[in-house]
Amino acid sequence: MGGKPQRKSLTIFASFFLMVLFTIILSPQERLRHEVSVDAMLAPLFAVNASGDPVYDLKQEEFEVFVNSKPVEIIYFARHEFEYDAETRRKIPVEDSGKTVFKSPGRVIFIIIDSVFNSGAGVKRSQKIASELIEQGSREDRFVIIEYTSGGGLKHIAGPDEDREQLLKKVKEIVPKPSNWMKKLYSTNDLTNIEGDRSYRSMSSQASERMEDIRYKLGVKRFADMLSRLKYALKTISKPKIVFLISEGVSKGAFGEPVDPDNAEKGKFVKTHLFSYLQQIIKAVNQGGSVLYTINPQSITKSVDQGDSGDMSLSFLAGESGGKYFSGSDTGKILERIKKTTAAYYELAFPVNPQLGDQLQLTIKCKRKDVRVHTLNHSERNRPYHLMEPVQKKIFALNVATGGSWSRMLGIVTKAAFKRIKKEKTHYFINVELPVEMKNRNLDVCLLYIDPTTGAVDMTFETAISTESLELKISRRKNKKQFFVVIEPNTPYCLYSEV
Repeated sequence: MGGKPQRKSLTIFASFFLMVLFTIILSPQERLRHEVSVDAMLAPLFAVNASGDPVYDLKQEEFEVFVNSKPVEIIYFARHEFEYDAETRRKIPVEDSGKTVFKSPGRVIFIIIDSVFNSGAGVKRSQKIASELIEQGSREDRFVIIEYTSGGGLKHIAGPDEDREQLLKKVKEIVPKPSNWMKKLYSTNDLTNIEGDRSYRSMSSQASERMEDIRYKLGVKRFADMLSRLKYALKTISKPKIVFLISEGVSKGAFGEPVDPDNAEKGKFVKTHLFSYLQQIIKAVNQGGSVLYTINPQSITKSVDQGDSGDMSLSFLAGESGGKYFSGSDTGKILERIKKTTAAYYELAFPVNPQLGDQLQLTIKCKRKDVRVHTLNHSERNRPYHLMEPVQKKIFALNVATGGSWSRMLGIVTKAAFKRIKKEKTHYFINVELPVEMKNRNLDVCLLYIDPTTGAVDMTFETAISTESLELKISRRKNKKQFFVVIEPNTPYCLYSEV
């Protein structure tokens, strides 16, 4: 009898991220897999001219790529175009066969509606902007709608889906529940006048402001921690992807305080740790292979007058991630600028020398005059499996089971041979044949139970000590698709099958 799994931990992993990941069509990019080695990085980019119009006809030789300030060779290049104005858009012929690809692949567009750093009016306007993004998207686009809430963090609302009617319905069902004190804390308005806020009537103004200031900073840290978790979800998506954050942002007043608390006239210093929280979000989105676009639903003039403008934080998030910040009172004009900015899409890949390290600073320049490029500023080398964090290993296993290209670029993936050896009322047992690379090794064993209707995923992740074969005990779950994935951590050699 083969070795049995020795459980180290049992995790029910039915989170938003895995539900989203499974339902996204992770079709492998065959061309890319054959042309780009494991030691290569892929960078998406969008191109516009000085007027903000998309530039569709750029060629590989017009780009320069620098990694950690050192020039690198471009080994893969592709052009895509997306609709923004079907009547007036310039049509580009297919040419440069072998290096340039013209097609309109569907994008996966993440729309995050912030219900924390947002007023009630801001959330309602966010819903309007999200709805228009969905209505005016390209035909092939799929959308994932997420709400950031004060209680549950990232809340999955809908998607990934192409059904515009269903997506719009889900967006309209979002109920704004913003924390008024979050928006009023750094406002010039008198915070003690907030109706129903007893904390300010029961303690001194100075003490209450200090307490709420601390709460606010913790709120910014939580915001960064939650949004950073998108990284691994984004990593598994091989299609073009964009992340939109619709938020009024972190108030400018949170970033500075008097040098001398007893004398505000002496000036202010900047709290750099808040920028480091925002930098977490920037790096996570970039390392997931996407740029971040921020959209401010607030009346900018009003927010500046009140002193609670989030302009600075939103501009920092977008600019440092390689994206763009959008604001203004005219929603239609905002949407038009967004469509133009994201219409001309390119992909390029480059080799990454091990001497460059694991954390990569990217600079991609276009030689053509007056062309502006929006692309990643940060990336990271693909970690070998045995160095991945636990959550990333689970997503890697899911990627193996669902046919994704990420796992197949990093490991050797093979369909497993197995046979059922025993059946009980609640479980059954299978015996998995092991190749020589997996015999007498410590193996990671993942069992996945996936609802084909909702895409919800339950997952167990265990360590097994193998002999000549491996015996697995699998729960009998009605109306669930069931997979097992076995990974030898150091190779990584991967076996998988649907049971």
